[in-house]
Amino acid sequence: MNKLLTRGPVWELDIEQDADWLFAKVGGQNQELTSYLSLSDRLWAIFRQHPVKWLVLELDSVQVNSSLAMQLVLLHKWIGRQGGMMRLSGLPRCQQHLLETNTRCFHLRFAHYPNRESAVRADVRPSRPR
Repeated sequence: MNKLLTRGPVWELDIEQDADWLFAKVGGQNQELTSYLSLSDRLWAIFRQHPVKWLVLELDSVQVNSSLAMQLVLLHKWIGRQGGMMRLSGLPRCQQHLLETNTRCFHLRFAHYPNRESAVRADVRPSRPR
């Protein structure tokens, strides 16, 4: 598995890749709006550089708000247009609820898994906020 740590002015992305999957652990969050605007662009650029179709975003230390939710929607759509898939892991239930609330108008519900391994195997039922 290849591992790459990339640092930007606002987000820290710990990137790992295996044969089929790209894993991005998102951290180092700054509350400035511009930080959210660059997150989807950075992740999309990294995704396109790797010969994979699937991305797991590990969001254990991220606070969801409407700006971040919008970036996840954009990234999800970009990856989907390329025939890929994005799965989320690590968000606490209250953060899952915030994400669902902020993306409801897009008729999009993200499947969420408790950890990376579950997201890859999809062997547990993804949680959906109530």
